[in-house]
Amino acid sequence: MTTIAARETAEITRPVRTLVPLIKHELELGQAAGLEHYRKAGELLLEAKEQIARGEWLPWLQRNFTLSAATANRYMQWAGTPKTRRRGITTLSEFTHPERTTHQPAWHEPVRLAVNKVDVERLAQERSTREGEERLTRELGLQLIDIGYKALLQKLHPDKGGSDEAMTRLNRVRGLLKQAL
Repeated sequence: MTTIAARETAEITRPVRTLVPLIKHELELGQAAGLEHYRKAGELLLEAKEQIARGEWLPWLQRNFTLSAATANRYMQWAGTPKTRRRGITTLSEFTHPERTTHQPAWHEPVRLAVNKVDVERLAQERSTREGEERLTRELGLQLIDIGYKALLQKLHPDKGGSDEAMTRLNRVRGLLKQAL
């Protein structure tokens, strides 16, 4: 046996049900940290594949993971590649398709160009201006509510000939207006 999984299997055989969470963990770490975790996931996949019956590999893979068979094969191929051949490779795409001139998906370039066209400083200035205007509008609205309240208070207060019901209504309207701002 020449594969890494076969060598590890000879030492300790872990049950497939134990390997599934380990593989999932390495795949999650791979999303965040990269190639070393994909290599480890590939080793674990090789170990699991040794234990899966012939013809059951693809159904098992689909049941347990969201990755395609091609992706799983890339991870296993990456795991079985000597370290010397992996030097200088920063993406799995560079490893599996060394003939490509770019290893970014086709949609990256148009998105990068569109993002570079965005004037971030102008957007930040517009946002700051808009927020300042909203703050000033709110302050002005609160002043207007207070002025109107004081003017109506002179008419509606029970000591000035108004009633308790009128004051209750005035206070409720003032509260609603402040909430609206």
